[in-house]
Amino acid sequence: HAAAVDAYLSDFWKRTQPLVPLEPLLDDASKAFEAKWAAEQSAAPAGNALDLSKFGAEEELRALGLDRLKRALVALGLKCGGDVNARARRLWSVRGVAPGDIDPKLKAKASKKRPRDDAAGAAAAAAQLEDDARRERRPRAVEDAERGEERRHDGVVPREEPEPPRSVTRE
Repeated sequence: HAAAVDAYLSDFWKRTQPLVPLEPLLDDASKAFEAKWAAEQSAAPAGNALDLSKFGAEEELRALGLDRLKRALVALGLKCGGDVNARARRLWSVRGVAPGDIDPKLKAKASKKRPRDDAAGAAAAAAQLEDDARRERRPRAVEDAERGEERRHDGVVPREEPEPPRSVTRE
């Protein structure tokens, strides 16, 4: 979906602003995304695992969001369902606990899927990077359009005018 939106927006820009090159505008967003992606990847030790000793309270874990908590739980082999509170609580409960001493009730069942080889994992990571980069480049107008909002250039959302009543003429 992100690739289709990216292609549409690029084409739209080229048709509506033919004298303004798109690449320099996207370079800044791409560089910012690459820096953010690299920082996130280097901050996550051993893939997606979290260093729980860096967190002082369960609330700090909640601030990471559902997706990041899920990746951390999966990296530890724990169940990864539930809302943000349940995930943070589950992670917090294994803080400082040796992997062998983790309560079996918290552990995920063995997956029946066959494990990925390194080439498939690398390809999936590259695809995820490209998809995230496209999402990062999307302008605010697209996000508003996805929510069904219309926004003018000055940031004002116009209100919907009610349709005038139709007059009925008798003949």
